[in-house]
This record gives sequence, structure tokens and C-alpha cells, in this order.
Amino acid sequence: MIKYLIWEFHLSQIYQEGLLKLQAKEYEKARELLESLLKDPLISSAQVKSSASDGHLLQLRFLALKNLATVFLQQGPAHYDSALRCYLQAVEIDTKDYVVWNQLGTLSCSMGLLSTSRWAFEQGLFCSPNNCKHFIYLFLDFGFS
Repeated sequence: MIKYLIWEFHLSQIYQEGLLKLQAKEYEKARELLESLLKDPLISSAQVKSSASDGHLLQLRFLALKNLATVFLQQGPAHYDSALRCYLQAVEIDTKDYVVWNQLGTLSCSMGLLSTSRWAFEQGLFCSPNNCKHFIYLFLDFGFS
């Protein structure tokens, strides 16, 4: 149990380092750190519908995916597919984070993936009915009805 806790702390430190590199606009180093975190067996084996002990690890994976998507977006359109994959994995972990749904919808739209974009904005609206940004994107900007 002690080894597990020490390793979990170590993974949290890797995440923190990745965030610092992202804030410093050192995107390659941030990407390297966040990807290494996501490849760790402890993180990658955490299951959404598993024990309570996986909760922190899942949260760490969710945050790493969200921030890795940001890294990919900062690296330009050539990396948008990778950002999209990160967002899709993140919403599998936390289906109630309307901000991620909004980011997924916005990115999908910019890539011309309108059905994915609509689905993401609808999910975001479902999560946060009072957030009219989703409504505006969904019905005014895209002309969906």
C-alpha cells in the first residue's frame, strides 16, 4: 500500500511538471510528460466503474487528457486529430464536464466534423442547461434545427 501511495504521488508530480511546462509554453516537454503519465500502467488501468481507489487516478487521467489536448491545440492544426482523441477519451471518464464538451464541440466544428460537434454541444447543454453558449453554437452558428 505504501509503494502504491508513493507511486501515486510520483504520478501527481509528473502531472504538475507537465502543467508547469504548458504554462511556460514548453509544449514539447509538456506533451512528453503528459503522455508518459497517460502511459503509466497505474493510470491506464484505472477504470471508470471500478473501486473508489481508482477515483484519484481517473481524475488524474482526465486532467492529463484535457491538458494534453490543449498542448496539441497549441501546436497547430496538424495536431487537431490528437486533441480530438484526447477530448473524446476525457468525456468517457467524466461525462458531466460541460467545459470539455464545449471544447470538443468547438474543435470538431473547426475540423468540419459537424455531427460530432452537434453531439458534443448537445451533451454540454444537457450537462449545463443554463449555459447558453452551447445553445447559441448549436442553433444559431450552425443552423441546426
